[in-house]
Amino acid sequence: MAAPSMTLNQTVLSNQASIAASGTANTGANAINFSAVFEAQLQVSVTFGTVAATSGLRVLVYRAVDATTSSTFDTEQFLDFTIASTASTTKLAPLTLGTGLYKILVQNVDATNAVTNVKILAATVSSVA
Repeated sequence: MAAPSMTLNQTVLSNQASIAASGTANTGANAINFSAVFEAQLQVSVTFGTVAATSGLRVLVYRAVDATTSSTFDTEQFLDFTIASTASTTKLAPLTLGTGLYKILVQNVDATNAVTNVKILAATVSSVA
């Protein structure tokens, strides 16, 4: 019986010790290259401390179709969701992307408090054997 081949625990966004109130972090000018895999299964992680009434971690995904370096990303996000905050809690959210080139931006929507330990890991499915 055929089984998929996966590569686990790949870093997409290195651990951000802190993202300031209303701050952002992203995966950079070069695309995350999932062009040689069937899919990428991502896990977005964030730790909330004190939270304001309006808070959370917004995750925006942009696509590129031109090049893996100095990529030109869409001006409108491909995907947009927010991880709801809970005080003093680490949350993990799933995200699955198909074959392609992407940039991911994470935005702290809390205008008062920082978030910590923001990172994105991936497992890719590259073949079936």
